[in-house]
Amino acid sequence: MAKLNKKQLIKEAEAQTKALMTIKKWLLYAIGISTFGIALVCFSFLGSTTYTTIGIIGTVCTFLSILAAILINLGIKRGTKNVEQILIAVENMK
Repeated sequence: MAKLNKKQLIKEAEAQTKALMTIKKWLLYAIGISTFGIALVCFSFLGSTTYTTIGIIGTVCTFLSILAAILINLGIKRGTKNVEQILIAVENMK
């Protein structure tokens, strides 16, 4: 990896912080979709076959969005840790 100067490292940390803000929005979207899926599952308890299909779709939607939220959260944690390491490297530079 090429050695970066202080200004480049600060610019990289800012870019990664901006990207993390965008990813945090994705987390909110995933949580919102899982809530919608739960609503579909609750709606499916009303009765007929059509409602059962809606329940299955809601269950799949909820499962996938919760999985996405977990992965997105993991990315946010690792990205935050990376930004912290960059800032520590900037502080330790001469």
